[in-house]
Amino acid sequence: MASSYYREALKRRLTSLGEDHPDTLLSQSNLAYLHLKKGEVDTGLQLCRRTLVQRE
Repeated sequence: MASSYYREALKRRLTSLGEDHPDTLLSQSNLAYLHLKKGEVDTGLQLCRRTLVQRE
């Protein structure tokens, strides 16, 4: 259930702020962390890597 809220927040921030905005990246990072906590390591790491690249 929480993941649906995180995905929705990310979707809205992508639409309104763009993919490189700090708030969008925070939402993306939060979703990555949630995946990692749920044991979905591949998905979590993929999102972490994408977030790090976008922050550079």
